[in-house]
Amino acid sequence: DSLTMLNGWNGERVLADLKANADRFDVAALAPKLSGKSVLLIAGDKDTVIAPDTFHVPMVAAYQAQNDIDLTHTIISGDHAFSWSRLELIDLVLDWAQTCEATR
Repeated sequence: DSLTMLNGWNGERVLADLKANADRFDVAALAPKLSGKSVLLIAGDKDTVIAPDTFHVPMVAAYQAQNDIDLTHTIISGDHAFSWSRLELIDLVLDWAQTCEATR
């Protein structure tokens, strides 16, 4: 109730929007647009909001199929907010960013 940006939204509206615009929400379809880019995907193995098998795994497959995406991906111990693994998350992001900078 305190998230004003979601005022008026509910589960039914979200599902209706997803069904009506499924193609716009298909992040795997973004793969061709990421051509030549470095992409980092990290998921939490205990994420119950967006389970890795539902979101992360299909994205990894789609991005790996696009030969010219420099993909780094992993699943770490964590929930949706990486509550107990934020330091590991920070280290992964920093290492990835430094690698990207070094290859520029």
